[in-house]
Amino acid sequence: MGIYLMLGLCVILLVVILVMAIQLKKTKQTLELTSKELTQTASRLHKTDGMYRETLLGKENLNTIYEELKEQYERANRLAYTDPVTELPNRQQFEEILDGVIKTLRSTESAALSILEFPDLRKVGDVLGRSSQNELLMDLTQRLKANIGFQDEYLARVGEDSFAVIHQNFDHAGELEERLGKLFRIFKTPLQSGGRVLTPRIYGACAIAPKDGKTAQLLFMNAELALCEARRRGEDNYCYYENEFAVKAMQQMEMQVDLRRAFREEQMGFAYGAQVNLRTNQIEAYEVVLQWKHPTRGTLAMSDFRALLAESEFCMTALTSLVTEAFRRQKEWEEKGYRDLQVAIPCLTRQLLDDDFAKTVYDALQNTGANPARIVFQISADALADKTREVPDMLKKLTRSGFRFVLDDYGFEKLPFSVLFSAPLQGVIFGNSLLAAEGADAEKMLQTLIPMLHTLRLKVLVRDIALEDQSDFLRRVGCDLAQGELYGAYLGEEMAVQYLRMSSAERRRK
Repeated sequence: MGIYLMLGLCVILLVVILVMAIQLKKTKQTLELTSKELTQTASRLHKTDGMYRETLLGKENLNTIYEELKEQYERANRLAYTDPVTELPNRQQFEEILDGVIKTLRSTESAALSILEFPDLRKVGDVLGRSSQNELLMDLTQRLKANIGFQDEYLARVGEDSFAVIHQNFDHAGELEERLGKLFRIFKTPLQSGGRVLTPRIYGACAIAPKDGKTAQLLFMNAELALCEARRRGEDNYCYYENEFAVKAMQQMEMQVDLRRAFREEQMGFAYGAQVNLRTNQIEAYEVVLQWKHPTRGTLAMSDFRALLAESEFCMTALTSLVTEAFRRQKEWEEKGYRDLQVAIPCLTRQLLDDDFAKTVYDALQNTGANPARIVFQISADALADKTREVPDMLKKLTRSGFRFVLDDYGFEKLPFSVLFSAPLQGVIFGNSLLAAEGADAEKMLQTLIPMLHTLRLKVLVRDIALEDQSDFLRRVGCDLAQGELYGAYLGEEMAVQYLRMSSAERRRK
């Protein structure tokens, strides 16, 4: 009995042990599974932490990118609306301001747009470099800023060589005139650029809203038409817009089209104007000019389209034609026995400033075999006043080759008398405005002026002489040459040769 009891207890104990072993195995498996899950959870937490850190870093990067984009936008905005050199509003921003000003005008109010153009700015940049141009530009800007005296006036740089100002709250035209005059006067004092002292040329124009335009675009267009008229009138001029300027602009556009056609269809010919020696009454030179046989306007003298030609793409083509014709005629007339006869060629300022001017002259000389000592180039005062282009050096080089130069349409207001000492000139040409003074006053002035020019070995020619009394007067005061209707209008080739054979009395009868 005791043995069975013991065996029973052992069996029970074994069962308990077996159950506990099974339970422990399950517990171990559960713990292993839990450990694996914890490891996976820890791994996921680690990845989550990394993603969180990356998110934080990404946010910082996004902030940096945002700030960079914002800075780039602001820079682009400044470039789009501000001039980078002067930091003034550019044309786009200025037009928006001007549109806003025009829209807020009351029925009794006006606003004015003025444009100031400084053509020397571009030339300084071409010759002295961008830094010198910027130096001059900043000087101009500072002077303008210092003299814009009203809070409701806006200044902007609207082109490479031009500024614009909006004027408001002026009570009458006289007040506006005073403001514009003040802006012009500040540039009478010379400027410094690249170690040189310059007195800049200036053209100005003004258009008034709403009379001349009810939008910024239209007001600008009309102000620029007025600026074209100011250029035509000459430097240091400003011009108010007038309705007739639009008509002139349209006519000029039509003439530009006609001019292109004229060169393509060979409508251009030549005419010859006699320049007569007042002491011998003999023709000393012929001036060769272009003559346009216009299909509807008739024959046009070069003076009728000179300004148009100066702005045309055919400007240098015209020079080549004139130079070639003049050289060929000189050679031809010399071979016919007129060895002392000179041939004069009128040169536009743009032609003389062109880099190909000297090449054009030397090419024509080589092709024709003309005598340089009998060739005279008539150059403008504007070309000599343009010191930045070193024109005098080129003239000296051509002078050493035998060519001669005379200063056309000379005026003391255009060029200082001192320039006549340094420039390689052989003569001076005046218009008949020189005779405008009355009687004894004109005679006294010329009797002083002409000997001074003779002292510099300069011959004096006066144009547009139509009366015998004018010729006698010029002869009396010592003038050398004269040209005009009295000595024959511009002639064709055959008539020019006939005039050479005639006496002065016969020419006048013709």
